[in-house]
Amino acid sequence: MKNPSVVFLVIAFSLLAGMAFATPQSSEFEAFKVEVKGTNKQGNILFLPGLGCPGEVWDETVKGFQNQYQCHVFTLAGFASQPALKGATLATIKDQVIAYIESKKLKNVSLIGHSLGGFMSFWIASERPKLIKKVVAVDGLPFLGAMQNPYATSESMRPMAQKMKDNMLKSRSTEVATKMQMRTLRTMITDKKHIDQVLQWNLKSDQAAVAQAMYDMYTVDLREKVANIKAPTLVMGVWWGKDFGSSLEAVRQTYMGQIKKIPNHQFLMHEKAKHFIMYDDPTWFQTQLKKFLNK
Repeated sequence: MKNPSVVFLVIAFSLLAGMAFATPQSSEFEAFKVEVKGTNKQGNILFLPGLGCPGEVWDETVKGFQNQYQCHVFTLAGFASQPALKGATLATIKDQVIAYIESKKLKNVSLIGHSLGGFMSFWIASERPKLIKKVVAVDGLPFLGAMQNPYATSESMRPMAQKMKDNMLKSRSTEVATKMQMRTLRTMITDKKHIDQVLQWNLKSDQAAVAQAMYDMYTVDLREKVANIKAPTLVMGVWWGKDFGSSLEAVRQTYMGQIKKIPNHQFLMHEKAKHFIMYDDPTWFQTQLKKFLNK
């Protein structure tokens, strides 16, 4: 693998991370908006999106599951025109998601999270293991900093994370921001239609909320804490850096190094899809989800 730090810096600066019977929930939880879709025959699924994306990123997936599951589709504060919550961190959101599960008295809860949503799923399931039945992380990991350096710690990453946060908060023209994000999204999504859609969502996101979320993912290390997860866990990864000379096995080991302490985990690598696996190969993605959830 030729310089993995270069490859995973791409992730560092680019993670971005309407059904007729959708039921919007009350505004008692300020850290997110939730729409509930489907019928609870086999349990509840909480769908958590990635950075800058709304719950709509899961629309196609939800269609495939709403006949069997009640789907709770989240849009986090500050993302894709959702009002930002001043002073909120990912810990704030995590605590409110847990409160949501408890207040609604949800049973048989599975978490499915993309990117940042995968990170949040690890955090929730490790902190409240008895609440969660299954976990699926779609190209999300317990500690973003370790993608560049497996020996990184929360402390060692703080200076870089703060500098990155400061840079993200600097004003940029719409034209410059659009070009930067378009260049990034081409490394993360194959189809132009989806690239354009995610671009618009991210341009409408609150930069302070996005910058804080990135800072949190670089300074909250869950690699030890995930040992508390009781739920069977599926992690889906992609061949980051293939075009930069990164070997498949080296990338696979990077993922495995982060999830090895989850007691009951399964790892699947998609060798062709990019970061938004559910967009790049929806058939494969939903097939793997159904196999895992039906076990």
